[in-house]
Amino acid sequence: ESRIERPKALLLRYSDFQGYDTIEEHKAVIHSFGYCWFGKFGKKISSKYLSKFMGDSTSCIVFLYTAGVLHKCQMNAVSYERPTIGYPEYYDDFLFKKEDFIPQVFLRLTSMESVALDTLEQFVVVSSGKPILYDLKKTISSFIIIQDKDDRVAPVKKERVVKEKPVRQI
Repeated sequence: ESRIERPKALLLRYSDFQGYDTIEEHKAVIHSFGYCWFGKFGKKISSKYLSKFMGDSTSCIVFLYTAGVLHKCQMNAVSYERPTIGYPEYYDDFLFKKEDFIPQVFLRLTSMESVALDTLEQFVVVSSGKPILYDLKKTISSFIIIQDKDDRVAPVKKERVVKEKPVRQI
């Protein structure tokens, strides 16, 4: 019997910026446009990594986490280019005016809902297999790929090849 693997989810840490309520600002744009571009700061998530994460799926789950508060979002697109519409106004006022402070990647979110932190009890970190709630307290990583613990398949590690050093004769 073949098992259908549930898709992975992306967990992003965020913080409110310049007194703006990040979640409420993005929710308002979703309400107006049907989507909202969410700018991800910090370490850049490579396009190869994100395309592998998204796979063939047109919609992925993204959890936004800050200080014990969790939101579950649906994401349906990724862009490494600055969007022209569909993002909170404060991006123009505070982010896009400073060339060195532009988000590294933009995720197009189509929904955003508050969920209990214990929602994450069902998830493990894909790379380590550890419960995400355990890692969340110990890591400073700005993004983590997680998966339902019942569907986790350990990553296949490449076999390490040790090259012999040539013997030099004097």
